[in-house]
Order: sequence, then structure tokens, then C-alpha cells
Amino acid sequence: MKPNSTSGIPSHGPTVRCTFLEEGRVLMVAMNRPKYLNSMTDEMQNDLERVLDYAEEEPSIWVIVITGTIIPKTTKSFCGGQDLKDWFGQKDEDQRERLLKTPKGFGSISRRHSRKPMIAAVDGLCLGGGLELLLNCDLVIATEPSTFGFPEVSKGVFVAQGGIPRLVHHCGRTLASELLFLGRSINALTARDKFRIVNEVVPTTEDLMPAVHKMSKQIISNSPAAVQLTKLALVDTLRRGHRSFLREAELNKLGKLENETGSGIEQSTVSTILSDEFEDWFSGPDMQEGLKSFVEKRKPKWTDPVKKKLGSSKL
Repeated sequence: MKPNSTSGIPSHGPTVRCTFLEEGRVLMVAMNRPKYLNSMTDEMQNDLERVLDYAEEEPSIWVIVITGTIIPKTTKSFCGGQDLKDWFGQKDEDQRERLLKTPKGFGSISRRHSRKPMIAAVDGLCLGGGLELLLNCDLVIATEPSTFGFPEVSKGVFVAQGGIPRLVHHCGRTLASELLFLGRSINALTARDKFRIVNEVVPTTEDLMPAVHKMSKQIISNSPAAVQLTKLALVDTLRRGHRSFLREAELNKLGKLENETGSGIEQSTVSTILSDEFEDWFSGPDMQEGLKSFVEKRKPKWTDPVKKKLGSSKL
């Protein structure tokens, strides 16, 4: 059953705003400290964790959108990173302890293992931890005036919540070094065309939500079980690293790769087939419904995936 209001969402403070889109299939979660560039505090982090854990477990939610609240005629921001005043007020040992005790990363997103597609909708500044959490989203839509960067080194701070390896995955060592060592910001077009961390750029704020609706509708028109299984396979491939896959491609070119059972490609494929997500999809109704609707020339009627406890996925 699709939720038709936010009443089922866990209690949270004003630092987070939640809105259901597309008849409840999409949950949009907005970081809500616009006067402070939506910078992260412990309160916001805790609010985000509660809301996103709920979204992860709720079968009727198929897509999650992450965005930032903006105030007209002020500096726009997706997320300006960590609230340094909040962070600076803590003891050194508290800061290190917090890093170790946040397995889901910055904003409970940058290292989160979500089985559901996550879309980042960016309008304005996306800096530091804000960029770290964006890099763990599956799809990114940004307005043309938006800016992206890791200014940490200019503040004597380290990118510590998963942003470095994810950035390298996106654009390689050389470009990642440029963004990390120089501490400079880039615009949305550069983020898309050169660094490959943005999927779609729209001209203005007014164009952002229509683009989000369009992308969300395209995703939820597909089987949620198949989409989630596809994400499992995609993430598993990234986890095994691209080096083994490049090596296998070279061996294959030389005719020396003969279905090696220990290869990264083989391991990733077998891991996906043996996963609970594969079993849920294979034994579930969506595959038969998809084939039947194709033959009958009608739109398929997809079913909510099996409800899973948080952390049960192999993602």
C-alpha cells in the first residue's frame, strides 16, 4: 500500500522536510537549514538517519530524492558541508569517535548501503560533506548555477566520509586530485562533462523539480524488484574494483581468459545470483507480470518488493 501522507514517517525535527511524490512511490527528503546553507549538524544527521532508515524498510517507497531547502533571493545551497561551528565546539576525541560511529557516513548518506535508487537534486552550493553524500547517490540532477567542490584542505580538514574513493571511481585519480588538492569549486556543466559526477543539468531553479518528477516517473514505471536487483549487481561490481575488470578485458583481448571462476566478472555475477534480492525477484510476481503485460499490450502492474529489515541487503 502506498503512503498518502507523511504521518507514517518517524518523528524528526525541523532540520529535515519530507514530501511524498508520484502518489507515494517517491520520498523526497530535504535538508532544511537554508539560513546556514543547509550545513550539517548532529541534529540534522540524526533526523536524516531516522527518515532514511524508514524509507529503506518501507516496501511502497521505490525511489528516494535528496535535496536542500532554499529561500528565494538568498544564497542557494544543496548542502554546504559540515557546520564548522557545531563541529569546532567538540573535543578532538569526540570528533574522531563520531567518525568511527557513523557507518552510514556524512548525513547518514555518504556511506549508506541503500538498495533503492537515490536521486540528488542540487540547486546551489554542494561542498565538502555535501559533495560526499552526493557521490553516493545513483543519479544527480543540478541547476546550471550550482557549484561543487571539496574545500577541506583550505580549512585544514580531511575528506573522511567516503568521498575520496567514490570520486576516484567517477573520474579517475588525475581529475580527483585536481578537485581535492586545489580545493577549488567547479560549475555544474564541468561537473557533468569533465568530472562525470552529474547526470543532467537544467537551466534554473524552476526547471529542477520537473526534471526530478520526470526521472522519478521513469524509474517507478519499471519493476522495483528488478531495479533493486540491478543496483545490487552494479554496486557489487564497483566494490570489487575496476582493476580486475580491466585486467580481464586485456586477457580476453589476448585470448587468455577462459571463464575463470575466480575472475571479478564471474564473482560479481555469482554473488548477484546467490543474493536474497535475486531470489525475491526470481520467485516474485514482477517477471511474469512484465512478460504477460508485454504480450497483452498493456502497462504492467508492479508489486511492492518483499519487506526487508535494515541491513539485511548485501549492498
